[in-house]
Amino acid sequence: MARICYETALKSNCFYLVDIGSGLGHLSRMLSYGYGFKVCTFEADTSLCVIAKELDNKFEKALKSKSLLHKSTFKTVHVNKRIEPDFQIEDFVKLMKEAFNDSNKNFKFGIVGLHPCGNLGSTLLRLYNECPNATFINISSCCYMKLTLQPSLIAGFPLSNYCKDKNFNLTYLSCEIACHAIENYVERLKTPQNYNMLKIHAYRAALEKIMISLDENLKHSAVCSVKYDESLSFKKYCNKALKHKEIVPSDRITSFYEEIINKTWKNVVVFYSVRLLLAPLVETIILFDRLLYAEECNSYCEILPAFDCNISPRNHVLSARKK
Repeated sequence: MARICYETALKSNCFYLVDIGSGLGHLSRMLSYGYGFKVCTFEADTSLCVIAKELDNKFEKALKSKSLLHKSTFKTVHVNKRIEPDFQIEDFVKLMKEAFNDSNKNFKFGIVGLHPCGNLGSTLLRLYNECPNATFINISSCCYMKLTLQPSLIAGFPLSNYCKDKNFNLTYLSCEIACHAIENYVERLKTPQNYNMLKIHAYRAALEKIMISLDENLKHSAVCSVKYDESLSFKKYCNKALKHKEIVPSDRITSFYEEIINKTWKNVVVFYSVRLLLAPLVETIILFDRLLYAEECNSYCEILPAFDCNISPRNHVLSARKK
């Protein structure tokens, strides 16, 4: 991602960059020390901001102690701020100018987001398109099931006029499946040991049925991740998955579903595999909608398969720069 930003910066002649959803700052350090960007980060989690600053200091000390050359000329500014869908352009530019200590009204910067979750990816594209100071953007999004899919000013999909005019729409389920990696799943299907671990899908499906039967509002709600092993009964799975929720399915219910699961779990794997075949198609629809949106706003735009999809299933970077 840092290399892509550098190539885009050369074309745009802009080496000020804001890293949004920066986490522990690993990307921002590469951008600053490796490529010479002047970087400002936005991170909603206060604790991650604190740790990022500590890691910056440790990194600088290590560079000095080892006498290693680097390209940083500006100490990265970490801003503890959540970017909401209704975030105002004026406030965004003001924060940028303060971070970079630049009062020039024509001050320019680029935007980078490495796996902005849900609506954040769409929000960053809006900020880029509507902010005259933003010259380029590189984002690789994730968690499409968290997109706002109802037509509104802050909808996560669709963004482009083309898709809006065609009345294109997606569902929660289609966006959810688009978040999964077909490459890793194929590898699991190939070996008996990994194949048997896919029984966990039937566990999750049964748990969803139980949760909805207890409370309709629990539909599609998150549960704890549980790793499958041969000793994991459905009862144990429920206890681990629901440890942060005030739900305890009865032994009668878990026994009832376990009997069904043991007979039918391979059918669930087949069904999941068929759904997964459509996952790249749904992600392509989302990415092309964003590409069209950027192009409609007079940008050069491309979609780059930048990462190893076995390591990072959401491996496509949407790269745009204004004409």
